Amino acid sequence: MSGVGGGAVAVVGAACRLPGGIADLEALWASLDTGAVRAQDAPAGFDAGYFGMSAQEAARLSPEDALLLELTVEALDDAGLDGTGAGVYAGGAGHHAAARHLGGPGRSCPSPPAAVEQACRALHAGDVRLALAADVSGPPPGPAGAPALPSGAVVVLKRLGDALAGRDRVHGVLAGWGGEHEICELYERARVDPGDLVYVETGDHEAIARALAPRRAHPLPVSTGRDGILAVIKAMLVLRHRRTPRHRDDTLLPVPGGARVEPVAPGTAAQGFVGIGDRGTHVIVAPAPADLGRVVRQCGPLPVTVSARSRQALGEAVHRMAGRLRAATQEEFYDLAYTSCARRTRHPYRRVVLANTPQAAAGALVEGVRLAVRDGRVAFAYGGGIGGALPFGDRVFRSAVDRVDALLAPRLGRSLRDQTAGPALVFAAQVGVTRMLAVRGIRPATAFGEGHGRLAAAWASGRMTLEEAVRALTQRTDACPVSCDPGACPRCRSGPPGAGAGLFVEVGPGLGAAIRRGALWPPLVVTTLGEDGDGVEPAARELIEAGADADWDAVFPRPGRVVGLPAYPWQRRIMPALARRSDHAG
Repeated sequence: MSGVGGGAVAVVGAACRLPGGIADLEALWASLDTGAVRAQDAPAGFDAGYFGMSAQEAARLSPEDALLLELTVEALDDAGLDGTGAGVYAGGAGHHAAARHLGGPGRSCPSPPAAVEQACRALHAGDVRLALAADVSGPPPGPAGAPALPSGAVVVLKRLGDALAGRDRVHGVLAGWGGEHEICELYERARVDPGDLVYVETGDHEAIARALAPRRAHPLPVSTGRDGILAVIKAMLVLRHRRTPRHRDDTLLPVPGGARVEPVAPGTAAQGFVGIGDRGTHVIVAPAPADLGRVVRQCGPLPVTVSARSRQALGEAVHRMAGRLRAATQEEFYDLAYTSCARRTRHPYRRVVLANTPQAAAGALVEGVRLAVRDGRVAFAYGGGIGGALPFGDRVFRSAVDRVDALLAPRLGRSLRDQTAGPALVFAAQVGVTRMLAVRGIRPATAFGEGHGRLAAAWASGRMTLEEAVRALTQRTDACPVSCDPGACPRCRSGPPGAGAGLFVEVGPGLGAAIRRGALWPPLVVTTLGEDGDGVEPAARELIEAGADADWDAVFPRPGRVVGLPAYPWQRRIMPALARRSDHAG
């Protein structure tokens, strides 16, 4: 039996664009398995605004560069990763624009399989923590005036151990890679028995057959192809679906020397490995490891986030996501919500909804008219009082107040539980509410206060430890008296109300009016303590729906699985470079 060696590399993201309207992995498998294709290709053009390019800059891009940029974004979205600093290894020219976009190294490789090999070597050398292997080719000649559309594929690669530690979705595993002159040694290093190969896709049957066929008890199934990165994706799909596509037309080339080979039989079971060889490089593709994660039990409503870089794109993204949610099961909802919030790029235009079911989330997204704020930083405003009943029924609040009480009681000579008012109770209550918001994903980007609230603000913003704030509260020293002038005490000093924030939460009354007066636009000010002491939960929900920069680790206490979400809705415009290429086609 075969095993995968310790140096394996995981494919954690993938994207493709092919003739016939094939724009994702599902469409690719449908085409391979049934021959189904769409009537039209995607429109030509480029979304310059997404990449922050002027029209002049975009006009200088080749169609291949433009496609590689889009596929890079789609593959990283599929992986649920940011991609900053990732290396780009392209089978041919065209890596420069994508490498500049990610801010990492780029390299042109002699062939797509060589791009995979060099990306894997860079990962193992520690040159990069994340690598993209890409292959984009120009369009075939077409009729004059027709859009000239390139095609291509991109895979996102990580060391397998890093991928598993990061809870990434693994599409497939690259068990080995190297030169075709060392195929036997390559399979030994990867601990893969050639007898476990489902098939080999190669343009050089003779070299592969001579090396591998004698080491098998049965003829070696061979597929004719030079698809490069796309061959890796096809192999992953074959191993995922556990059968070769039904729609195949492989022609077996003659192999001198009597080596036993045969064409790949359509629809045969595929549990094993796939070999891919072309132009001197060979790659072994293994199935993804079994998903050992458990479905996370949902407790309460979950947030779903959709974002884009323009209002028009957001509208399209909302409708795509709504369609994905309508088709989802309740068991998928936690993973969908987790991926949308914690594993997708956050763009300026956003819509966030909270819902108990995927269908309810779909309806809320489509029916909603409220855009999330573009600046999701939250300012905590600490007033000089409490302004409502205290939520002692909440475990987190009680624990926080007890912690403050343990620090204060030796100094005050009495417990906070014996008090109904006063600076100490105000401070402890504000600490408790801050902790309650934190476990619901809301943390302050900045904090300010007035009166006794200045000490809570100093603690919340990290200018004081809890022990230091308690000591200042009880000692009223010249260094930091409770009644100090905020301009005279550097540790209690607050900046302008809400400086550097787009959302405000009142922890104690009295500052909402001041915030509104000083704002350049009508701000959202959320109050936490109501008459019944039950205002914290709705405040946290309102802030999340308004687009707060939430701590998703708190919102999703157990990480979900990374799942597929709709691709970004590109707002393409016909660019001069693309038009010129199509004018000269044919």
